[in-house]
Amino acid sequence: MNDAGGSFCDSSGAVVRPPIAWAVAVLAGLVLDALYPLPFLSAAMPAGWVGAIVFLAGLGLLVWAAATFRRAGTRIETIQPTTTIVRQGSLPLQP
Repeated sequence: MNDAGGSFCDSSGAVVRPPIAWAVAVLAGLVLDALYPLPFLSAAMPAGWVGAIVFLAGLGLLVWAAATFRRAGTRIETIQPTTTIVRQGSLPLQP
């Protein structure tokens, strides 16, 4: 990340780390649901199964992304410097 002073810091510059952002989003969702519940699905649809499918899809996306980053040789941790830019699929950007 470049600043006006010309110094260079190779990091994401994330203000909030991803696990903390996820936890805040989950807590906000639970609080909003408790304060103002809205029906998402009809009573006939099994909400547990829909939730499980969405969770498994997200988990699959996480595994695919981590495998793509590892194949490209870059780091997943946001506090570590980036070694390769991954723009699409599993093809790293060549310098």
